[in-house]
Formats: sequence, structure tokens, C-alpha cells
Amino acid sequence: MIEVYRKQLEHCYKSYLKDIVLGRPFDPVILRGQKNKPANTVDLYKAVSMFQQYEKPENGYGWKIEWEDWSSKKLGRQKWVSRVTVATEEDYLFLLKKEKEADAFKAQLKFLLDWQPSLQSFLAEKPERVLRYQEVWKDAQKSGGLSIAS
Repeated sequence: MIEVYRKQLEHCYKSYLKDIVLGRPFDPVILRGQKNKPANTVDLYKAVSMFQQYEKPENGYGWKIEWEDWSSKKLGRQKWVSRVTVATEEDYLFLLKKEKEADAFKAQLKFLLDWQPSLQSFLAEKPERVLRYQEVWKDAQKSGGLSIAS
């Protein structure tokens, strides 16, 4: 069940990188709750525990959970996830375990844009180019020119 939310976060990653290239601030990511609720108390307990495992503590990282009341004939009155919000960039990277990758991306991007500001739109199209061609960028800077195809 948590994997659905992780996939939603992964799906937003390219847009996140593009926003970095374009100098846009982080937009909170809102994940929708699943429509299929657990069928029994064991599944309910496991699902709620997994959601809470990533819930943001007061001085840490994670997501914010909004709960809704839910009633079923089998399980009675329960609370269930209606929405999950990833409010900050730090929370987002923590949940994806991409803090180091994002730091490397930002450092390489700064290097590239300091060297050739005109690369911004090229990199925004496909932000993965920033890290994928790291060695090529260094060689291009040393030789004074670009020799990379999109």
C-alpha cells in the first residue's frame, strides 16, 4: 500500500528537478488516499502502522497525514488516510532517500549555469542530463566548447 505513495513521489521527481533548474521554489506534493480500505483488522493495523512510520515527527522529516472517519459493518468506526502531504523539499528527499543525489544535482547545476547560463532551458527539458553527462560537462568546460547531442 505504501508503495503506491512512493510511486507517486517518484513520478514527481523529474518535475522537481526541472523546478530546480528553472529556479522555482518547492511545491508541496499532495498524495491522495487509496479508495480500497483494508478488509480486516490485521490489514488495517498494518496499513495504519506503515503510514505512521513515515509521519513527520516534530523535529524530523516525513509526511503529514490527514485522517477521515470511516465506518464499515465488519470493522466498525475507524480512521483512514484521506490525504498525505509532503510539505517541504527536505521531507520529499527524505522519503525518496535522494538527499545526496539532490545535493550532487544542485552542485553540478550551479557549476553548469555559472559556466554557461544559456544551458538552463536545455537542462530544463531533460534535467537528468545534469548528472548523466557530468564528465562530458567537465571536458567541455576544459576545451571551451560543447559537444553533446540532446
